[in-house]
Amino acid sequence: MKDTVHNGKYRLIEKRGAGATSIVYKAERVSDGKIVAVKVLRSEYVSDADTVKRFMREADALLKLDHPNIVNVFDYGNEDDTFYIVMEYIEGETLKKVIKSSGGLPEDTVLIIALQICAALKQAHDAGIIHRDIKPQNILITTQGTVKIADFGI
Repeated sequence: MKDTVHNGKYRLIEKRGAGATSIVYKAERVSDGKIVAVKVLRSEYVSDADTVKRFMREADALLKLDHPNIVNVFDYGNEDDTFYIVMEYIEGETLKKVIKSSGGLPEDTVLIIALQICAALKQAHDAGIIHRDIKPQNILITTQGTVKIADFGI
């Protein structure tokens, strides 16, 4: 999949993660060299109309959200039965990895993280969007310490 270009716009660089229905790649936007993340629906789900519908609904919903604690979505589409979502690339780790590597977080850090998660979820709920898969693996912590919620699993 490396060096694959989606829709003539995004060149995949490396695999960064995988979930049950999709794979996330670090990619480059061909037009300006900006580094982005491209979430690609696994090929085995392309013929599952319900999964495709949920995947595209997630992209459409997130494109409408603008909050500093929610991963930005820039674009989405389908090219030759490859469904993809283009998102902000986050330098950092998942909350799961942060907790595991630190052996636990101090109470004040937990509160800071929780407040950012709650602010993001409030914004989404106010827009009628429910995150159906909140867990440490879907919470990203940037290298600057900002929380970013990803993978809404709509």
